[in-house]
Amino acid sequence: MDRHMPSRIIERYLASRRFISAQNECLRWSIAMVRYLRAYGYYPNLVLGVRMMPFGAHAWVQDGDTVLNDTVEQVSAYTPILVV
Repeated sequence: MDRHMPSRIIERYLASRRFISAQNECLRWSIAMVRYLRAYGYYPNLVLGVRMMPFGAHAWVQDGDTVLNDTVEQVSAYTPILVV
């Protein structure tokens, strides 16, 4: 299968999030996105990161250097500690 994910698949997934609140649900939504993309034959990374001051944790999905379900500005505030 093509190495690059078609943007329409990602757009459909992100559009579905509008119907359910995602506040404080980054891990759940990221796992769901990874599972959704697997159904189409794509295997992106689930990334878990932390920041120290103030302490915070965050999860997002990434394909190579491309952040799929967040912004680069948002995730750059966190240091990745686990990539699955």
